Amino acid sequence: MRDSEESIALAEAALREITERKFVGNFHDVVDEGEGVYSLRFVSNSPGFRDWWWTVTLTQVDGAEAPTVLECGLLPDADALLAPEWVPWAKRLARFRATHDSQGNPLPEGEEAASEETAERAPRIRTRKRTRTRTRRRTDSAKSEGSAESGATTEPEGSVAEASAD
Repeated sequence: MRDSEESIALAEAALREITERKFVGNFHDVVDEGEGVYSLRFVSNSPGFRDWWWTVTLTQVDGAEAPTVLECGLLPDADALLAPEWVPWAKRLARFRATHDSQGNPLPEGEEAASEETAERAPRIRTRKRTRTRTRRRTDSAKSEGSAESGATTEPEGSVAEASAD
């Protein structure tokens, strides 16, 4: 039943739901997945997917007359071209910082090895120093009180008076 015409027709129908007919090649073989589950593999004619297989996984449910599709998709063969292994962003950033200065320019090769060790040990934290200047404005009532007592206004030592541009 595993490579019967009925299973192959069901697998081809399942593949037509996810891709165009021209991308699916001829039936190739059956892979026994165990516990009554089996996969039918078809040659891939998809551009860029050389050495990949269109795979439809089927099973025969108890009491059912026909097999049931579990899943279908494109799976790589042992010689297929694959994407490189995923590297977390923090590690990629640490490698970049170890080989580049703060402006993004590559470091000379002698500095690279020492910087790489320190970059992986402790992440670089950027801080921005914020400064704040505080000024005091004298109000009109403070001016009039100061001039009434001594006839002139004086600032306490260490305070800053700001002139109004109005």
